[in-house]
Amino acid sequence: MSLPTLFRTVTVALVSVAVAFSVTGPAVSAQKGGEGPRLDTYRHADGTRYFALSLRPAKPLAAAQARHVVVLFDTSASQTGEFRSHALEVLGNLLAGLSPEDRVKLIAVDTHAAEMSEGFVAPTGREMEAALEKLRRRAPLGATDMLGALDAAAEAFAAEPEQARAAVYIGDGMSKARWVDSTELEKRIERLLEERVPVSSYAIGAELNGLLLGAIAGRTGGRMIEGSLDASTEQVGAQVAGAVQAAVAWPESVTWPAEFREIFPKLPPPLRADRDSVVIGVYTGQGPFEMQMSVAGPQGADQYNWKVTPSEPLETNNFLPELVEAARKDGGVSLPVRGRDSLRYAATAMAIGVHNATELARQALETGDLANAERLAREALNRDPENKAAQKILEQVDQRRTAPGARAPEVLNLVGPGAPAAPGGPGIGALPEGGALVEAFEQEQRAVQQMISRQVLDTINKARAKMSDDPEAAKLDLKMQLENLQAADIEPEVKQQLSNQIQAALREANRREVELAERRREQLENLAAAEERRLIYENLIGTEEKLRQLMERFNSLMDEGKYRTAEQVAAAEYQEIVQAEFRNVPSIREAIGGLATLNSRTIGYFTDAWALRVARQKGVVDQLYQVEKSHVPFPDEPPIIYPDAEVWRELTARRKERYSAMDLASPNESERKISQALRSPTELSFIEEPLQNVIDYLKDFHNIPIQLDRRSLEEVGISSDTPVTVDLKGITLRSALKLMLGDLDLKYAIKDEVLLITTPERLEEPEFMTTKVYPVADLVMPPGRFSMGGFGGGFGGMGGFGGGLGGFGGGLGGMGGFGG
Repeated sequence: MSLPTLFRTVTVALVSVAVAFSVTGPAVSAQKGGEGPRLDTYRHADGTRYFALSLRPAKPLAAAQARHVVVLFDTSASQTGEFRSHALEVLGNLLAGLSPEDRVKLIAVDTHAAEMSEGFVAPTGREMEAALEKLRRRAPLGATDMLGALDAAAEAFAAEPEQARAAVYIGDGMSKARWVDSTELEKRIERLLEERVPVSSYAIGAELNGLLLGAIAGRTGGRMIEGSLDASTEQVGAQVAGAVQAAVAWPESVTWPAEFREIFPKLPPPLRADRDSVVIGVYTGQGPFEMQMSVAGPQGADQYNWKVTPSEPLETNNFLPELVEAARKDGGVSLPVRGRDSLRYAATAMAIGVHNATELARQALETGDLANAERLAREALNRDPENKAAQKILEQVDQRRTAPGARAPEVLNLVGPGAPAAPGGPGIGALPEGGALVEAFEQEQRAVQQMISRQVLDTINKARAKMSDDPEAAKLDLKMQLENLQAADIEPEVKQQLSNQIQAALREANRREVELAERRREQLENLAAAEERRLIYENLIGTEEKLRQLMERFNSLMDEGKYRTAEQVAAAEYQEIVQAEFRNVPSIREAIGGLATLNSRTIGYFTDAWALRVARQKGVVDQLYQVEKSHVPFPDEPPIIYPDAEVWRELTARRKERYSAMDLASPNESERKISQALRSPTELSFIEEPLQNVIDYLKDFHNIPIQLDRRSLEEVGISSDTPVTVDLKGITLRSALKLMLGDLDLKYAIKDEVLLITTPERLEEPEFMTTKVYPVADLVMPPGRFSMGGFGGGFGGMGGFGGGLGGFGGGLGGMGGFGG
């Protein structure tokens, strides 16, 4: 492996180290807000000034009482075994740590997003338990599409009311299903900022994409918490719940100082109550600088004003130039900086990078590769101008080049004959003789090839282990390994051999994928058939149980002597079920139903006939008894004396006034008042007046409550605005209402202490039916029946009897005279 290639490898490793430090740092303790900003600075050797501005809310933020939370749970193939169990436990503790007023939507994400809960539900309860059970049954397959996961989070809030929102991702952040470029990521972040959704994450897995998760958390106002299998799931769940519940202030506009020449990220990050937010860039001037920011927080719109003085430039901030240079590539979209803690991790990673670059420069100098030694030393000095070791290496490079008779080549010649070695400079041993560098390089090349070969074989073995359960993930791993192999600096023959092995494994993965799809199809068919058999069996058992209960009811009715009911209800329903469920299956059930019907009918007929016979016998004896009793004479002493006809008339008038029609419902005082008002006179004179106005007039005129049955009126197309034209005077309210409402095909009734205007159909319902009692004499003895003169003549001797009839019939008062 050449030194340039080795340098590229180390550079990538340093980026990984920076991400690792960013991920594994301790969580920031909660901040109350109101703390002033901090401006850390660094001055480069070329005079450029770089800054890192740390901002917190200028005023305390109150947390929302309730919020909508979307939980994105990674169910890809990388989340299996202990990682999946750990993540599920963290999810359970997260839900337990939320407020009962919060509402949560659980979404599983892999190659696509699938909702596990029916919309937003309470964090605890039957609905969430069902969603968690559905999540547990979901097999961890495929790869993760992080862009799709962010889209699902934004879509979940599209139809929800404007209130506090938050999203949480639990997984490793490895988006192998779709590559995440800065342009697409920027679109998702802008939408989340528009919806005001802070996205926090709990990173757990064998391989973590802390760079992506950190960038999402920093740009949307969330937090990223790195996990491990040794961490307490209760503490982690509570920590994630705290990140969800923390208040966030959303910048709407910001005025940066004119001296800030470059600022990253371009859009100001949201400000959280539990950590600071950082922007980086380039500035001029000495300060102090004034800044204004309009925000929308939990308490509404607010204005933050800051005044900050730059700190003295520190060499420990020498990581800022490279951080700004990386942010320039995409405007800071993928900048994994959240708070000052992440800056400290970047500083540590930068120090490691400088040390490694210096060490590589020293090794290059020892091997005589002066060009790469100089380049690596200058790279280390560019990052850390005060690096004494790098400066010394440059001095030694200059000494070697200016030494008398120096022959050291600036670039290694790996194909030609070895050049003669020049004597070493001060402090440097003699260079290896001709051919030694080539042999060393070849040994290093063979070591690299062996390492890459082992990586390829290891990837193939792991892929083959996955093929039986997740061939798609195996194919993704093989394709990524193939891409890495194509970029490797090894011999073409070895590269081709390894590529053929990967291609063969890919073909096997494709075959396994087809086989797995076929097996799954067969499993689904078997499951469907088993489910169908289970449903048939459960239906049969349910039908048998229903028939058994019907026969028990039949026997109970027969024991009670309710033979007609037993035949018409229990036996008839039994027959209907048997004919519906077993019409094509002859069985004893049909015979049982027929026998039950015949038995109940026969016993019922016999019981009725026997009862009639007994009643007839008893009636004969009772009638003969009455005949014998009527033969007993009785004297007319003392005689029956009836009052005068006028007394009977007064009694009749008094009775009819009170008891002509007696309502058994016992109306209260309010309903009696309404009944009196119906008999009182009224006046109506309206032309095209809304029905509601007429009703209001009657309510005020008679001082009684009158209501419209609006629902019943709307069913027949009549509203309170229906025009009414009426002109009535000198008649009772009862007659006036009949005339006015008759034109609208409506009626009235006294119900629940109000006079209710409704439809005739509503009055036919049982709740409006009342029971009234009338004197039987008024019903069976009309007055006109006894106005015949011959009746009185034929019974002239019964004057007292005729007078008595006058009081009894009400309308028969004249019969007293006939009798006389």
